[in-house]
Amino acid sequence: SGQAHLSAPIVESNIDVPDFTEPMDETGDYKIYCQSNNGQVSEISLGHHPFDLLGWEGALYPFRFDIKNHHGIAKSTHSSPPMHQTFQTGNVPCNGFSLCSFVPQPAGWHPKNVPAPYAHFNVDSDEIMFFCNANYGARKGIVREGSITFHPGALPHSPHGKAAENSLKSRGQMMDRLAVMLDTYFEEMQISEYAWQLADQGYSESWGDH
Repeated sequence: SGQAHLSAPIVESNIDVPDFTEPMDETGDYKIYCQSNNGQVSEISLGHHPFDLLGWEGALYPFRFDIKNHHGIAKSTHSSPPMHQTFQTGNVPCNGFSLCSFVPQPAGWHPKNVPAPYAHFNVDSDEIMFFCNANYGARKGIVREGSITFHPGALPHSPHGKAAENSLKSRGQMMDRLAVMLDTYFEEMQISEYAWQLADQGYSESWGDH
C-alpha cells in the first residue's frame, strides 16, 4: 500500500506488522496481567505458554514504525502539538488518545517567533512524553535520553527558567530533537507502584531558573 493521503505524516508501507514465529508448545505456570478500562490489573494463571498460537484473527494486532520516518511539518511560527500528530485512536476528542512524534526539523523562522512551546495545561487530557534523546528544547538540560515525563490533566507545565528566552537563538535553525508524546482524551492514566519507585523526586523543582 502507499500513503493514506498526501498530508499523512507516515507512509503505510513503512508500518511493520509481526513476523510469524513457531508456536511455543510448553506447559508450566505462566502469569498474564490484564488491565480493565478503570485501570484495575488482574492476574491470570495459565498452564500452557501464552504464545502457543498459530496466528491472529481480526484487525487488532501490534504494529510498529520508525519515528524517523515521520514527516514533520515546518512553519514560520511555533507548531502546536496537533501539527506533530502521527495517529489517533478511539473517538477523539471524546475518548481515546493521540500520539505525536517530535522529529528533527527547522524551528520557526519568523522574526518574532519563540521556538519553545508556550506555558499551558491540558484540562481534559493526561500527557506522557518519552525522550529518545536529550535535545528537546523546552526541557533541554533537564531530561536525559530515555527520560519519561508525566503531566496529569490540569497540571500547568512550560519551558523551565530561561528556556523560552534561550530558544530565540535557535530561530530558523535545525532542531535535533526526537521525542514521542501520548495525550489521552477524558481518560485518566495511573502511575504503577513500580513506576513510583523510579520517579525523580526533584523533577517538580526543575522549573527554577536555569
